[in-house]
Amino acid sequence: MRAAFCYRIILDESLSIDAALAGKKLALPPPARQPKKDTTMHEQSAPPQPGGPDDAARLLPLGKIGATLAAGAAFCALAAMLFVWLAHGALGDRYIHLDDGLILWLHARATPALSAAMLLLTTIGEPMVLGLLVALMALGLYLKHRWVDAAALVLAAAGGGVLNQLLKGLYQRVRPDLTPRTFDVAGYSFPSGHAMGAMVCYGMLAVVLWRLLRGTRLRPAVWPAATLIILGVGLSRVYFGVHFPTDILGGYLAGAIWLACCIVALRIATWRWEDRTTHREGAKAQREPIHHQDTKATRF
Repeated sequence: MRAAFCYRIILDESLSIDAALAGKKLALPPPARQPKKDTTMHEQSAPPQPGGPDDAARLLPLGKIGATLAAGAAFCALAAMLFVWLAHGALGDRYIHLDDGLILWLHARATPALSAAMLLLTTIGEPMVLGLLVALMALGLYLKHRWVDAAALVLAAAGGGVLNQLLKGLYQRVRPDLTPRTFDVAGYSFPSGHAMGAMVCYGMLAVVLWRLLRGTRLRPAVWPAATLIILGVGLSRVYFGVHFPTDILGGYLAGAIWLACCIVALRIATWRWEDRTTHREGAKAQREPIHHQDTKATRF
């Protein structure tokens, strides 16, 4: 009797529990909310580690600078040896027959048309003309924000003029007096100022134009045109009998040495300027976060 009564109580309790589970849902605690990811800006990248790829990229221009300096030094050393050898022979009258013979040969073939062409060539090699041309070109480069090119052009022209006067005062070679002169000239003869000035100024103009005309059809004509002008200016000075041929060669060699120095300096300055600009823009991009746009951009 007692066992039946206990069984009845247990059965009633189980039925009541089942009814409660069927009529009500168990109240479970809400799941923990995940932190919302901020998509309004890019995650800041970690700072570059020493010895990483950023350092390797920054060290890369140093290899180019070293190679450029080595090539420039080798060229200047070779040209300087040739210049000294030429100057020693010219001042010692070693090439007197060649110098005098070429002046007389050109004078014997002079014509009015040829004289007019030679006068034009010698005029574009005048210091005043070169200075005006360099000044106008440098002003144009400055207005186009190409400050490195403008500074290199001005320094090349000014430095070449100073170097020529120093060399003339050092060697003090007297000008030739074999033919009647079309115009008066003053100063010493070696090395030729017209030849050296043409080499430096027109050579540097060719370098700058080669950089400016990248991707244009005019670019391949830059160096041939500059070469013809430089050779024409030197030939005109011998044609009029105001310089020995060795004076012209000496001017070319001295001008080539100074031009090579200016080209090396220009390349290094350009690389340093580009490297500084790149790192400045990179630092600015890290300081200014870039926000995502919610709307889709339309491409036209």
